[in-house]
Amino acid sequence: LTQRGFGVCAVSGTYAEESKIKHRVLWPLPEVMGLDNPMLENERPKPGPPLAERRRIAKEALYAHADFKPGGQGYGHLEPLPGARIFVFLGRWVKQKGMDYIADIAEWMVQTHRNLQLAVIGPPGDSFGTYTSHKLQIIARNPRYSGRVKLLPVFYNIGQVHPDVKFAFDFCFMPSRDEPFGYVDIEFGWFGALTVGAVTGGLGKVPGIYFLPSNVNSASHICHLFKKTVDKAMALSDRALMAIAEEATRYAFPVESWQASLLELYQLACSSGNTAGTDCAFLEAEPGIRELFGRQQPVASAPRAPRRDLGTHLGF
Repeated sequence: LTQRGFGVCAVSGTYAEESKIKHRVLWPLPEVMGLDNPMLENERPKPGPPLAERRRIAKEALYAHADFKPGGQGYGHLEPLPGARIFVFLGRWVKQKGMDYIADIAEWMVQTHRNLQLAVIGPPGDSFGTYTSHKLQIIARNPRYSGRVKLLPVFYNIGQVHPDVKFAFDFCFMPSRDEPFGYVDIEFGWFGALTVGAVTGGLGKVPGIYFLPSNVNSASHICHLFKKTVDKAMALSDRALMAIAEEATRYAFPVESWQASLLELYQLACSSGNTAGTDCAFLEAEPGIRELFGRQQPVASAPRAPRRDLGTHLGF
């Protein structure tokens, strides 16, 4: 404000909307805009057999790997189960990711759904992660759930199991309290693993099974919605699950579209900023920005994936 700035830009359009409301420091700004991050196509799995076949191969590799068999590192193990549907969390266990909510409903999940398996992988990063580790260790050690829960509370390179091991997972947990962009729904969606979690921040870009929270810090509220979402995911027929998973693999977030939007944003910042008295000469002095400005025709932006409109998602 003191520099007569035009506004700020967040890493996703929906996170920009939420930030404008949530953070008081942003209230006086004329604009809080959003520009969704791109996703490099080299992160997409290479072409191969049909999704169902790739999932079968990846699950066999997961079950056969020493770290997921009895006696492997961590706690618990996974063993082949007819019609198994595997839920995974991969990443740091912190409050932001809603790890405590996963821990709070984990035992309910394996009690309620007999063909459900859990794999929770990553290092605890705060007290919420430590809580998650302690609570899930008890479940993983319980003989009643033998072969259905795997806990690896360490930084773990999942790619060492199999190059395409992410195809083994049917669902990916993401009950985040806050998520500026959220690459997870794309990273796992491209492997056919549907996100089961909250529509918050930038999440919800890829088809999945979502709940819309009213209060991300209310444990009773979130756990109630989270359980309903898990029930919805498990109730999907194999055919419906595969259809949504295949749709998720086709979503794209091209760099070219991001560059086109970035160009529009720079041009808007210069035109609106100069009108407001902000000196934008430093923008035009940057070689990379000059190159963008020099383009005759910007690349057309790709259609945005549905998010708040849950018509093509399953949600509450």
